[in-house]
Amino acid sequence: MIEYIISNWIILSIGFFCGGFAGFFMELEEECARNTWTKYKQYLNTNLSWRNKWEWYGDKRIPIINKRWWYLWIWTPEYEPKFLYSSTALVFITDGEHLFQFFRNRFITFIGFVIGWQLFLAIQLGIWVMSAVKELIKWIK
Repeated sequence: MIEYIISNWIILSIGFFCGGFAGFFMELEEECARNTWTKYKQYLNTNLSWRNKWEWYGDKRIPIINKRWWYLWIWTPEYEPKFLYSSTALVFITDGEHLFQFFRNRFITFIGFVIGWQLFLAIQLGIWVMSAVKELIKWIK
């Protein structure tokens, strides 16, 4: 065991630090969900930041009129996005919770990338599948 640690200390150190940063960003993400931030509330607190994804007219969201091709006709949001992919692929730009989630997932993915491409692929697929399951559960509710 000691020999393994000594011969693989670089990979183990990278895994340790990436795991630590992933946990750190997970805690920040949970702070956003609990709405406990006192600065930058519009971006960091989830109860306010969801408004950053959509186009607004006064106090009302603008409903989407035409289906957009860039959603590949698979899914169209109910309301007009603030900018292209603001409610899907670029959602991490719109609020802190998704930004911290993005960084957490990148650190986890980097661990797999350093260890080997098979683990990298498995971790990435797991993240994508569970993100899809989460969205499906939200859609069913």
